[in-house]
Parts: sequence; C-alpha cells; structure tokens
Amino acid sequence: MRISYKLFIAMSSTAVMALLLMLGFTKWTMQQGFVEYLNALDEANYAATVDKLRSHYKANGGWYLLQDQPHLWNQITDDRPAVRINRPEHGRRRPRRERDDWPAEKPPNNRLTLYDVNRHKVIGPDPRDKEVVFLAIDVEGETVGWLGLASRRELEAAADLSFIEQQSRKFVVFGLSLLFVSVVVSSILARHFTKPIRALAWTSKRLSEGDLKARTRVKGNDEISQLTRDFNSMAESLVSSLERRQQLLADVAHELRTPLSILRGEIEAIEDGVRELGPGTLASIQQEVRRLTRMVDDLHQLAQWDNASTHLDMEPLDPIQLTRRRMHRMAANFASANLDLIDELPDNVMGLVEGDESRLGQVLDNLLDNSLRYTDAGGLVRITAQWKDDQFLLMIDDSAPAVSNREASKIFERLYRVEPSRSRKYGGSGLGLAICRSIIEAHNGRIWAKPSLLGGLKILLTLPVKGSAP
Repeated sequence: MRISYKLFIAMSSTAVMALLLMLGFTKWTMQQGFVEYLNALDEANYAATVDKLRSHYKANGGWYLLQDQPHLWNQITDDRPAVRINRPEHGRRRPRRERDDWPAEKPPNNRLTLYDVNRHKVIGPDPRDKEVVFLAIDVEGETVGWLGLASRRELEAAADLSFIEQQSRKFVVFGLSLLFVSVVVSSILARHFTKPIRALAWTSKRLSEGDLKARTRVKGNDEISQLTRDFNSMAESLVSSLERRQQLLADVAHELRTPLSILRGEIEAIEDGVRELGPGTLASIQQEVRRLTRMVDDLHQLAQWDNASTHLDMEPLDPIQLTRRRMHRMAANFASANLDLIDELPDNVMGLVEGDESRLGQVLDNLLDNSLRYTDAGGLVRITAQWKDDQFLLMIDDSAPAVSNREASKIFERLYRVEPSRSRKYGGSGLGLAICRSIIEAHNGRIWAKPSLLGGLKILLTLPVKGSAP
C-alpha cells in the first residue's frame, strides 16, 4: 500500500474517531446542561407555589388542613397554565360544551413535597433516592416550613425530548459535513506530505538507471527537506566516487603502460638481435620490474586502507623521538645527495600522541624520501614541530624546485605528479603521499601541503595529543 494511502487512512480515521467522540460528548453535555437548566428554571417557577403555601399558613395557622384535605394540596401545587375562557357574544347562546372539551383532572405533582420546620414530611410523595432542593416558606421573617423539589435526573417531557432530538440531528448533520471536509483535507495533505518522498523515489530510480545528474529539488527546512539535502549530497558523493574510480583506473592503466612498453621494447630488441642479452639489458629490465612491483604493492596497501582492513597497534608515542630516529636513518642519504637535513625540533616534549609506531614511521620515511628525491642538489630540508590546541604539528620544508598552490593542493591525490621537476623519472609510483594521508587520517589526524618559504614544498601534519610526557 502506498504511503499516501496510509496517511490518508490514518488522518481520516483520526477525524472519524474525533468526530464520534465530539458528537457523543456534545449530546451528553447538552442533555446534562438542559436538565440543570430545567432544574434551575423549576426553582424560579415554584416561587409562586411557595407564596400560595405562605398564604395558606397565614390563613389557617398551620398545615393540618392540607393533611385532612389532600385536594387542597393538589390545587396549590397545580402548575398548569390558566385556561382562557372565551365568552359568547351578546345575544348568542353559548354552545353546549362537549364532554371531551372539559379539562381532565391533572394528577398530583409528584416532584413536590411539603415539610414542616423540622423537615418532617407533611404531605406529598417521599422522594427517595432523589436529590431534593428545599425552598424555605417564611412567614413574618420566620421559617414555618419547606417546599421540597425533587431535581430532574433525566428528561421526561415529550417536548424536552423532542428538543434534544432536534439538536442532536443538527449536530449529526454538522458532524457529517465536518467529516466530509476532513476527508478532503486529509487527501490533500496526504498528497502534499508525500510529494517530496515521491520525488526522492523518482530521483533514486533515475540514479539506479544510470542518470548520475538526477537530483531532487529542495523546498523548506523540515525533516523531509533535510532528507532531500542528504540524499543529494549522497548522490554527489556517489558521482564523485565513481569519477575517482574511473580516473584511478585510467591513471593506473597509464602508469602500467610505460614500464610494460619498455619491457616489451627490450624483449623485442633482444628477439630481433638489435640488443644483446647482457648485464645492461638485464639491469634495465629489472628496473622496470621493480617499478611495476612497487606500484602493485602501493595499490594493494592503498586498497587495504580504503577498506579499513589494516590493523593499527596503538600505543603512546613521543613524536619528537620518533621523528629524530627516522631522520638519523636517512641522514647518510641526504649527505650523499648534497642536501642539508636541518633538525629544528624542540627539546621539550609537551605531550604524547597515540599511534602505530611502524605506520607513523612509514609516513615519515615517505615524506623524507619525497624531499630527498625532488629537492635540487645543494638545497636543504628543515623539520620543525610545535604543540598547539591539544594537537602536535610537524612541518617539513624543502627548497627549490617551487610548487604552486594549485599543485600543492593535489599532491595527496592518487597517481598525481607535479611535472616536470617532480616526475616519474625519480622512481615514485605516485601513491606514496596518498598512502600517507590514509595513515594520518586513520590516526584522527590531518595532513596537507603548501608552498614553502624556502622555495619548495611544505608538508604539515597534525596528530591529537593523548597524554603528557613522562
């Protein structure tokens, strides 16, 4: 069942239940209120009966006559409206009244009871199990008796019941009209609320069919609008991921084509007798094989980082000591390349980092090797560090050749090389810095590059500080 139908049924069912409850409660309160109104009206109407009883008491000096002559009680409590008698015109005989025209004798009022001053019953029915309102009968400022009026508990008169029925029918008609409006509004709201969901479903279907440019238009700032924004962001990420994958495949194919072409040329030259299978030829072939092996190993390692399948042995580390050990290991290589490796690391360790020593050492080796390969002879490489805002910041600056801001922002992309000075002729696979970024991000750190004041490239990396130095 479509969600719009579910919403429509839910809202319509809620409206129906609310309407039924409202009608039932309205009818009940109307009946109760009408009964209370009639009781209050009775108290006012029977004020005349109290006056009659007061006059009777004054004339007879007590209630004994009512006990002896009950018909007097019926006359006093008779609350029927007076019957108007039309007199015949002069000279015309009054028509003989038919027997049926005579007013029938009204039964006694069963709601009225007379009590003496001590509220002992004098005459009238005994209102058992009924709520009684007592109206005082005062003579010359002294209470001489009470008129008991049994309150109504429900409607009994036909006119009263007819009035309630009429009002109930009107409420039912109004309720049905309100129900019709509720159903129409529920249908409109259900379509309105599900419209963005239908749009998302249509966009997802287009994406699944290969239309990577499909997006859903965002309107408003509610939860569905936020869901739409997240969906569009997910679609952008998907497209970006697919583009990077396609670009990676193209770059890998391009990178593999060069050593394979060299290998094929060497082998064909040997087969054609152009070159002899000597030490020089074997060395060239071996160099290309090593290059291919290194690229395959780097691709495999990068895939492991992408899949989060590489285990890290985390432990507290002194970043200054770790950096200096890696510098000392490569000091001879820098001297052979006629490069000055300058240690400007602080002596005071302000905090430790938590990390995998071998993986962070791999990052330092790659960064130092990168500077060693691409810095012009006679230049220098300077390493500094500092602690800032619970972060350890390591900086590696090298001298010329220079790198632009645009190139510096891309050097951590896979298979990216700065041409021509930092080219593949130095033996790099183009994946080393991408692997460094994956390792640092796995340590909840950050690594980036920018042009160095020394004329070359500046690498900056941060790691969170986890503890103080011993």
